[in-house]
Amino acid sequence: VAVSANPPELHLLDPSTGMASSVALDVTPTSVSVSPDGLSAAVGHDAWVSEVDLFTADVVQIVPVTTIAVDIVLTDDRWAHVFPLRDQSERVRSVNLTTGVESLHTGNFVRAGSLAKLHPTQPAIYAADNGVSPSDIEKYDISTGPATYLYDSPYHGDFAMCGNLWISEDGGRIYTRCGNTFRASPLANEDMSYAGALPEVDRIQTLAHSGETDLVAMVPELDFFGDGDDGQVLFFDHEFLQSLGATALPEFSSQGEGHELHGRFVFFNADGTELYAITEIDASAGLLNDSALVRLPVP
Repeated sequence: VAVSANPPELHLLDPSTGMASSVALDVTPTSVSVSPDGLSAAVGHDAWVSEVDLFTADVVQIVPVTTIAVDIVLTDDRWAHVFPLRDQSERVRSVNLTTGVESLHTGNFVRAGSLAKLHPTQPAIYAADNGVSPSDIEKYDISTGPATYLYDSPYHGDFAMCGNLWISEDGGRIYTRCGNTFRASPLANEDMSYAGALPEVDRIQTLAHSGETDLVAMVPELDFFGDGDDGQVLFFDHEFLQSLGATALPEFSSQGEGHELHGRFVFFNADGTELYAITEIDASAGLLNDSALVRLPVP
């Protein structure tokens, strides 16, 4: 499930069959979240949230929200938690899609631009702040519907976190953009405690974990100067974070010429035997439709 700005659409791609369809959106999307049951999606916009039925491929409704959504988290009970793009110290907007009512999160302010993930087993959201030094991660309780700020990590500059995070499929580990990892626990004294680092990783573009195989796949992010290699997928052992090698993304052929692919998102299939990568075709190809879905083998 992906969104595009031009034209404003939600796209449904089946990597096993190659089938694709799209749903027209009324407003340019800025973010998207799929409910854990896989039946619905919430699309964030500037001042709106669209709810999409993924089974019928229809927009169910579009409801107002008092912010620009930089990120959005959808739950099975139809709460859409919208993280603001602007204005520094801000409030998460928790929108009840059943009633259309918006609530502001309680507790400490959130930093605008924070990126968030729903925990797979706890009624909680973890978020990584942006525009703050040192960077940090924090936790929100959503057990009663609207978000409530709980606490941030116990560290202040001890371990770089770098403004984004991914949660392992079993819910036990948080991977941050800088490669440092932390425990995710319902116990506050254990929560967000340091749990090791991925070896020789500076920045992460995208990451996925398979609970079936206990493999971690990630694509490196280019640095400020454009150096690095985002044309490969690196694999690691989830338990001990040991390197398990790399797989290069294939070239994309256009008019008889090969062009590099740049990894943007990776996902495992249900049993962890295949990996899918959403990639950007190198600008040298000069293509208007410059994205490609790639199926990759796993170690």
